Amino acid sequence: MKRSILLFLLATAAATLLVGCGSRYVLVTSDYTIHIATSKPELDPSTGTLTFTDEHGQEVSIPKDDMKQTRELRD
Repeated sequence: MKRSILLFLLATAAATLLVGCGSRYVLVTSDYTIHIATSKPELDPSTGTLTFTDEHGQEVSIPKDDMKQTRELRD
């Protein structure tokens, strides 16, 4: 019983630390589509696109001219 409680507390602490380590970003396009990025969006100057990994693990590229707003989500 004590071991299962200890394992639960340890797993909860590890999950909390992992979630707190990364920043998330919200990106809104000109047609008001909302994307949540789990990585900082990077601008490719040669193509003019922002590339990031979304909350589903997919790599997304959006033309910079189509972006309305980009903000870091604060916890």
